[in-house]
Amino acid sequence: MRRSARRPTRWAVLGVGNTGRVRVQAISRDPRCSLVAVHGGRYADQAGVEVTKTVDAALAKAEAVAICVPVPLRPDLVRAALRAGRHVLVEAPLASSPDLAEELFELARKKRRRLHVAHVDLLKAAACTLRGRIHAEAVKRVAVRYDRPGPDDVPGDQLAVHAITHLHRVVDLAGPLHRIEAISPDAGSLQAELRLSSGAPVWLQVRQSPHLQRDSQLEILDHASTWLQEGDALFRNEDAQTLLEPMPATRDDQAWMMRHLLDGADPYVGKDRIVHVLRVTERLAAGSLGEVE
Repeated sequence: MRRSARRPTRWAVLGVGNTGRVRVQAISRDPRCSLVAVHGGRYADQAGVEVTKTVDAALAKAEAVAICVPVPLRPDLVRAALRAGRHVLVEAPLASSPDLAEELFELARKKRRRLHVAHVDLLKAAACTLRGRIHAEAVKRVAVRYDRPGPDDVPGDQLAVHAITHLHRVVDLAGPLHRIEAISPDAGSLQAELRLSSGAPVWLQVRQSPHLQRDSQLEILDHASTWLQEGDALFRNEDAQTLLEPMPATRDDQAWMMRHLLDGADPYVGKDRIVHVLRVTERLAAGSLGEVE
């Protein structure tokens, strides 16, 4: 759907916490956007626009809405915004269930509204640099580790939802996940072995404990090198790499959304990949082995 870019698109933000505050800044810096309202979140009063008392009041003022609330609250707000005829940007993950994600994409199609899921980790400097160096067909092995603070008595299968962002990084670089070979859940820990379509193994570990700091590692072995993305740093055979300098990730994501909205450009992470990764994490949570749709 094309529309004139001469009048900025009116935006509302739901949930102005840490993530929502960065989204407010990205919208405010885009000349194609006009932030008109926010609702909820401890930084809402700092947004410089009206803080509405209800979600409906925020939606009434806007043409598009950014949803930056915790994961369990996202599907209902996405549904409400789409039913109100608003375009939607929502932070990843869209939902914890692939069927629910498909339902929301179908609602967006019926309403002829854009539903954009922001995967800002894929737009950060280390991820962009690595994407330019890796060829999916050359990947021999992948290992992902994600540590997070939290109670260590949580059953391992409940940690699968925390793998979503990290599995998107794998699929972005190496292609779809084809099979789940093994799953080993324990209190505060989930380990799994998966296979890419090429047959290359993917080792996944998610750990949660009060004593852990938030940390992630992505290691990829290709035909010539071992690549390690550790936080915002990238190493090749243990040598630190000079990183690309893309636009700040949330601003870049906002620009993608506006191209998607104004020009009909494809999103950088499409529906099929979003549903695929959610299908994998659903199977991990259920302890279900075998081929993945």
